[in-house]
Amino acid sequence: MITDDLVRAVCGLQKFVNLSRRNNSNLIPWITAQWCFESGYGVSDLAMKANNYGGMKYRPKVAKKIKPSPPFEYADWAGEKELYHSCLIPEDYAELYFTFLDRSRYDGKEDFVKKPAMYFLHIVRCGYCSSMVGVEPAAYVDALIKIMNGRKFLELGRRVAAAKVEQRDEMPEWLRI
Repeated sequence: MITDDLVRAVCGLQKFVNLSRRNNSNLIPWITAQWCFESGYGVSDLAMKANNYGGMKYRPKVAKKIKPSPPFEYADWAGEKELYHSCLIPEDYAELYFTFLDRSRYDGKEDFVKKPAMYFLHIVRCGYCSSMVGVEPAAYVDALIKIMNGRKFLELGRRVAAAKVEQRDEMPEWLRI
């Protein structure tokens, strides 16, 4: 199942990248696959209750830089309760995502923007998904590739494309068939 809110979050991702004039639109399908992987296509409790599609743990300095992102107590897959970011609406998640990754911990990622697999290897090596004990960076990237090659990902693309037409927004290049 793909949630409507995940579709809205992906629409927000495209809009945020366009408005921020970031030179990373080629990462959009990869980021979308990452959100699908991390949130189970939007059905995880964290995604459904907090509009957090990537498991972003709460960081006060990040929260100060973005639209309201109140802390949300959540028990992760291991049952450990911690504070995570939440977004009031799904479309705001892209801003949280990029602000979270703009921290110094992930410095150097910009060097890999034109090579998405290397970009994601870099952020995982820097500690993204650190709570997933034993996850090798290459296995994480392989999981994203598998998602992008799957039927569910194509269905998500169709739904985002339909939402873009309905909103009269520009169609993302990766969705043009």
